[in-house]
This record gives sequence, C-alpha cells and structure tokens, in this order.
Amino acid sequence: MVGVLVLLFVQNLVGQTVVEGLNYQTQKPVSVEIRDGKISKIKQIEKLSDENHALFIAPGLIDNQVNGYAGVSFCFDDGSSTRDNIRKVTEELWKRGVTTYLPTLTTNSIAVLLKNISLLTASRNDPSLLGSMGKSISKGLIFHQRMGIGEHIC
Repeated sequence: MVGVLVLLFVQNLVGQTVVEGLNYQTQKPVSVEIRDGKISKIKQIEKLSDENHALFIAPGLIDNQVNGYAGVSFCFDDGSSTRDNIRKVTEELWKRGVTTYLPTLTTNSIAVLLKNISLLTASRNDPSLLGSMGKSISKGLIFHQRMGIGEHIC
C-alpha cells in the first residue's frame, strides 16, 4: 500500500520524530527527521523499515484559485464563510495534499465582498492555519470594465 505524506502535519509532533518514505522524485527511501514540529534533516537510507506501507514524501501542492471547498463558499453570503469554516476548508485541503492556497472571490455585491474580504484577511493571520492562505482577487471586482476570464491579481 502506498500513500502520500504531507509533511505540513508534522507541526503537531512534539520532540523529535523520524518518518520514513519514498522520495517522490527518485523513488528511493528517505528518512525525515522532525524536531519541534520542523523538518531538521532529510537523508537517503538503504531501505524502509516497513516496505508494505510506504509513503511518498513530497512538498505540498499549491491551489491558486479556491472559491470555497467542503461546503464552504468564499464568494457568497450564505452563512458558510466563518472563521471556523475557513479553518475547516484549510484542514480539508491539507488532507488532499494542498498546503498553500489562494482564496478567490468572484463578482458579488460590495457588501458581500467587503464582508468576505474582511473575514479572509483576518483568517490569514490565524496561527493554526500555518500560513497556508495567500490572497487573490479577481480583476473584474476592482475594474469597471470586464476583464478576460481567469485574470487575477494576487
């Protein structure tokens, strides 16, 4: 059985821990040492201690346009945009290997945009999100003329 380890979750580990897996680029076994929640050493090893449950060890993915996820919308005023739900979105994305994302708003009323921008901005500073949130806004929201589909500024 092969799984994927997103090393972002090591921040919850206390003291020193070692994780073994396969380097995603070389497919060779590596040992990752975690000290105080941070990766302190990565080294190639001869073989894994448990070859039946090998993990691929790789950097996290970046999603550059997240309008919402897991039943939470960043775009509407449907009551789903709360700090707790933004944390839920972040944690659900982590489970899928996404360690950094850009919450993106789409065209809506000024009141909804200001409310959601304020909430997202405040949530970016939440230490439990580990800096996972970047910022993005559609050009169509700030310019009076229609811009091309998919054009964003960050």
